Amino acid sequence: MQSRLAKSLYLGLAAVSFGAVASVATTASAKSKAYVVSNTTMKSDPTTRNVALTGSNAIYTKPGTAAGARVVASKYTAGNLANSKNSAYYFRAYRIVKTNRGSIYYKVVSMSGQYRGYIYGGKTANEYAGGVQAANTMTDAKLPATTTATFAKPGTKNVTWAAPKYTQYKAKKMVKSTVPYAKDTLKITKAATKTREGWLYYYVEDAQNPNVNGWVYADALKIADANTIDAKDGITLNFVDKATGSAISSKVVAMPKGTTDSVTNYQAIQLANANIPAGYTYSLMGSSSSVAKGGAIVVYLIKNPTKLMNMTPKVFNANAPAEAQTILNSAWNSTANQDALKKDDFFSPAEGTVVKGTEIDAHLAKANLKEFVVKTVPTADNLGSVAYQFKLETPVNTVASSKTTTNIFYTETKGTVKASVNNGAFVADAQ
Repeated sequence: MQSRLAKSLYLGLAAVSFGAVASVATTASAKSKAYVVSNTTMKSDPTTRNVALTGSNAIYTKPGTAAGARVVASKYTAGNLANSKNSAYYFRAYRIVKTNRGSIYYKVVSMSGQYRGYIYGGKTANEYAGGVQAANTMTDAKLPATTTATFAKPGTKNVTWAAPKYTQYKAKKMVKSTVPYAKDTLKITKAATKTREGWLYYYVEDAQNPNVNGWVYADALKIADANTIDAKDGITLNFVDKATGSAISSKVVAMPKGTTDSVTNYQAIQLANANIPAGYTYSLMGSSSSVAKGGAIVVYLIKNPTKLMNMTPKVFNANAPAEAQTILNSAWNSTANQDALKKDDFFSPAEGTVVKGTEIDAHLAKANLKEFVVKTVPTADNLGSVAYQFKLETPVNTVASSKTTTNIFYTETKGTVKASVNNGAFVADAQ
């Protein structure tokens, strides 16, 4: 009897003790989790709340230290987004949360809308730190010499935007098609590049239709000739592709010196040959008669054969190690990179076509050749690779032709790539 009673008391005490321990553990666990003490909507100008990830913190459904927080984008994914060359992976911050521990979390959404959640932002509200940093999604650029333009190929592609796509959250098109505005004269008032991609955009204003005002991809515009004269004061040359009968372009040219009322057929041929669009060769005139001042004449042209531009990569910085040029050459001439160049018709223009350095820059960005990293030999600790980063020196004042060799300059930086460091991103050597 006493033995059974003793055992019962012992088991009862054990159960009470276990319950007490369990209660203490549960309480301790609850206390170990942070909780929100304030959660406010950010009121500042939305365009000042564009941020980029740093790669040092993950994104969660709740503040990361709060109970029930789940991962939206891991630290590894955040690192990849931080190093992306795609503006779709900039973010907009729109709420600030403070926890009882004094930590600040921002609620953010990617420009593409793909990622949304909370990310650690340091200890001071409105001062980005931790997993986010302020971002300039656009970089100012120079206006073209001539600021009058028209739409080069009116249609539903490359229309005007309130802000270039993904440079602001929910950026919207101003119009769905530029066809109704094909003949409108546009005034270029601002110029900027998308910071990550390097693509050039112009802000245009349409006096005839102000609803068209907005940002448009630079290549979608036809910049007016700075020396344009009124059609009534000269001769209009209408250039036509002889093989297809399609219009190529038109240009008003001044009357030859010494003429006032008309030009002879021979003079018209001379004017045509002096103003042939790049990439074409003269064939014949559409008329053998003289042309009166203010009149027009058809000029038939033959398109020159296309040819891949002859571009040579060059290491720009004088302090680069000797092997950098060899590594750059090898990367440039790789099958993948050469195929990317061949797929873009821009790099295979008709012979004689002249292009601007800014155009080369934009198209190299499309081919992922604006900035790239080349891994070489293993590091001394065998945990990664010695690597070289090459960044294009924007050739703003360069002009290139398929008949000449164009040097493409890159600034070289030596460093390493290790999966265990900076999420596998390139890390420059200490200088």
